[in-house]
Amino acid sequence: MAVPGRILADGIWLWPLLLPEAFVSLIAEGHPAALVVLAHFAALMRCFEVYWWSKGWSESVMDMIVARLDARAFAWVEWPVTCVRNGIDVRTLA
Repeated sequence: MAVPGRILADGIWLWPLLLPEAFVSLIAEGHPAALVVLAHFAALMRCFEVYWWSKGWSESVMDMIVARLDARAFAWVEWPVTCVRNGIDVRTLA
């Protein structure tokens, strides 16, 4: 029997695989807008780290993002950083 939360967790991990190559390149280049989008994805992913290989993924990604963004752009990721660092399940926020 399929568990709805588990199906969502499995499906959400597909997003990175479906990203256009151009967007992945922007992330690799440290483009601020791409990193902001990735930070929000990491906040969402924090609550879906249900597999051994996914544990800590959001924190690692967020550390990389924070290290690459300047102070002006940091304001755009303050909320997802807070969610990841404090283990906030964004699904419960409304």
